[in-house]
Amino acid sequence: MIALLDPCFRERSENIAVGTGVKHYRVGDVSELNVPVPSIEEQAEIIRRVESLFAYADRLEARYTTASAQVDKLTPALLAKAFRGELVPQDPNDEPASELLARIEALRATDKPNKTRKPTSRKTLSASKENVTMTKSRQDDDVKNHAYLAGHLKLLGGSAVVESLFKVSELPVADFYKQLAWEVEQGFVKDKQTVLEAVDAT
Repeated sequence: MIALLDPCFRERSENIAVGTGVKHYRVGDVSELNVPVPSIEEQAEIIRRVESLFAYADRLEARYTTASAQVDKLTPALLAKAFRGELVPQDPNDEPASELLARIEALRATDKPNKTRKPTSRKTLSASKENVTMTKSRQDDDVKNHAYLAGHLKLLGGSAVVESLFKVSELPVADFYKQLAWEVEQGFVKDKQTVLEAVDAT
């Protein structure tokens, strides 16, 4: 193929071609179209270089696969570190999260505004359908004081990374981490560094 595409070879072939409508070759003239063939030594060197390049390409592909897998693990690892408070230095004088949550719950219990709920308009319903990723609240009856996230972990096979659990929880980020902290404290969920695991009550 390389020889046929060579400009010099094409020029020689056009010079010996005959005919006015369709160019063709006479049988005797075809023998003059010599195709250069490299020596056995040169052929062996070509094969050696090609195999070397293939090996290099295989190494590049392996490095890319490893780097791609590390990038996929980066986001769940960051979420897990954020949950454990490992992204920034922690102040030992800070109030524990359990005490803060208990204080917030006590304030909410004593300060309940007497507001009548307005009927939801069709426009509000259509807007809420567009934001389907955060349809839950930590104050919902099936979430508050329940092993809500542990139940989702069981549906995911008993354990999952933080990011996967967050996606299926349908909770806003702040509610998700408050609920997760409470369930870990209550013993419903176990933090195993890389994954979260539902604790079997039995």
